[in-house]
Amino acid sequence: MAYCIVSPFSSVHLAQLLGVGAVRCYNQNADCIFILRLMSRYHRSTFAKFRCGILPLNIEVGRYRGVKVEDRICPMCKAGIESEIHFLLECNVYDRGNFLYETEIDSNLLSNDEKLKILMSEHQKATSVFVCNLWNQRQAKLIV
Repeated sequence: MAYCIVSPFSSVHLAQLLGVGAVRCYNQNADCIFILRLMSRYHRSTFAKFRCGILPLNIEVGRYRGVKVEDRICPMCKAGIESEIHFLLECNVYDRGNFLYETEIDSNLLSNDEKLKILMSEHQKATSVFVCNLWNQRQAKLIV
């Protein structure tokens, strides 16, 4: 039985957490890598940056600029810290359409952390396309 674990950790860190060797951890996640190959290069790249926490959201950019965490405000809604969860699930400026409904995630019963875990592990393709769409919306609004 192969599980696809999508984690912000490298395979070495994930292997340490799981108590297995890095090669075994990589092999256990081979299905995940195969799934990502079915996506366009742009989707893979953007989604990988999002998963690793290096998509240039203010939570990450502010770290390099020495900005306090509480001052890394979302440039879209100006209402919260622009983290991955805020970007994907909370910011009210983005057009999410029926994304959460289509992925069958009940927004009333789950925390945002739980929703993120489900989206990143069980709905990778849809989430990658969605992240790219949100990123394009963000880029278009900030350029104007």
